[in-house]
Amino acid sequence: MPGIQTIERELTLEELYQADEVFITSTTRGLLPVREIAGRALSSSIDVCGRLLQAFNSYLSSDIARRKHLPASV
Repeated sequence: MPGIQTIERELTLEELYQADEVFITSTTRGLLPVREIAGRALSSSIDVCGRLLQAFNSYLSSDIARRKHLPASV
């Protein structure tokens, strides 16, 4: 996504506690903001998560529209 640098790596709990935003992704639930870890509240900013969720939903909608005319796989 333009303007958002992504890096995939393992994080420590301390890094998660200090992050501007923490979210998880799932094929069934999309993007979900994480509000707390082990009872410790996290930052409530949703700028990046919100932007990614919009981009994900847009992609999903266009992919579904593109595929709806294809035959169902067996």
